[in-house]
Amino acid sequence: MPPWDTRSEFSSTISSLLLFESYSKVADQSIWDSIDRKGLGHRIFAQTLFHLCHCLLNHPFLLHLRLKPFGCKAPRSFAARALQMGVDHAVSLVGLLRDAFEAGCLVESSFYAYCFSIATGIFSVASHAAPDGVAYRPSEMLCHVHIGLEALERLAHLWVHAANMSVRLREFHAQSHCLTTLLDPACLADDLDPASEDMLWSMIDYALLGEDPRKTSQAMGSEIPILPSPTSWALDAEILAPVSSIVDASHGNLFSAMTPTLRLNEVEYFLNCSSPNNGVL
Repeated sequence: MPPWDTRSEFSSTISSLLLFESYSKVADQSIWDSIDRKGLGHRIFAQTLFHLCHCLLNHPFLLHLRLKPFGCKAPRSFAARALQMGVDHAVSLVGLLRDAFEAGCLVESSFYAYCFSIATGIFSVASHAAPDGVAYRPSEMLCHVHIGLEALERLAHLWVHAANMSVRLREFHAQSHCLTTLLDPACLADDLDPASEDMLWSMIDYALLGEDPRKTSQAMGSEIPILPSPTSWALDAEILAPVSSIVDASHGNLFSAMTPTLRLNEVEYFLNCSSPNNGVL
């Protein structure tokens, strides 16, 4: 079923996000409208996750994979709107976390490194061209690339995988000029060479992004990596306090050898723990 069909999973997910947006008023209300130290971290995380969902749903490469089976049947207007939405939410995501950091909040969750990486990867491709149908300036996108990389450098002092993501993004940015067709609604369903597909997957897959780029490519093993404790993901009432300590470097293998199923299970566990009543988030 094509993603533009109202019965498709894509349309259903968009509807769910719109429903969340309407109830939470995430687009109309600033997180700074009410000063609530205890709830601020939860609001920042919720809005970040909302923007990340849109970034992944409308990511140029993932849109390419969805539209490829339909070729020229894919409406150009659908592709243009989806691409623009992905860029817009990437800008909103980075802007939100940047503003939180500049306001003195502890934007230090290991999860935020992945959020910055996804958004910065979108900016990188968009910084090389501005095809008809999308409204952004490549120079503006290049500025956002630098903002995303600077944020990752800050997180790299806490998380080894953030440093790895920064290196991989810099390498990706040096080659992303070859991928500008992904931002052209008329060419989004065109074939990509295997090397480009592998490179793009490495900019989306949580495990590959966080892996040490110096290591040679290896098959995913069955060993389960050491995951950080819930407290190391914390965004509690002390979000406005100074940095207390540096996270142990043993968390550097956080994403290695983790299957997609395990990653989803961990995300589900994390979200289930994020109630303000239990103090985990």
